Amino acid sequence: MAIAQFLGLGNSLLLVTIKLIETLLVAIGSYVVIRIARRQIKNIGKRARMPRDIISLSCDVTKFAVYFIAFYLVLVIWNVTSIIMPLLAGAGVAALAIGLASKDIISNTISGIFILLDRPFRIGNIIEVRGVKGEVTKIALRSTKIRMEDGAIASFRFTILSNDIVKKRKAERTE
Repeated sequence: MAIAQFLGLGNSLLLVTIKLIETLLVAIGSYVVIRIARRQIKNIGKRARMPRDIISLSCDVTKFAVYFIAFYLVLVIWNVTSIIMPLLAGAGVAALAIGLASKDIISNTISGIFILLDRPFRIGNIIEVRGVKGEVTKIALRSTKIRMEDGAIASFRFTILSNDIVKKRKAERTE
């Protein structure tokens, strides 16, 4: 503290240090909350016999929500909400306009919702789309990831999966 006073920094260095520590605590807290939430979602999902893709999607949504809250807390810690919030509101309106103008994103999301509800395939199923055959490893909100036989990962947007013929086979497990 004596060095800070000598340099003329005084209380401002102390305040910045406190804000940095608070920001670090928010980051650590967010990490811990995400880990605990993921574990709880998986446990509840297994007990309720929920499909793995729904559990995975729930984990992703929870992680996004925690990151959003953590970002807002950091803005509050650094007292920039009065500056940033009007900009975020304007950015939200602009994002809405861009989102409405982008047909592919909306189409993929709506197709994804219908595929998640209809469940033509699940994680672990072997499917073939456009000549690419592999095991479904992840079903997200806009795309599905498939691990091919050579280990490479292919990602297909839901508009492709909903418009093309998808051949489904039983999982060929070697475990």
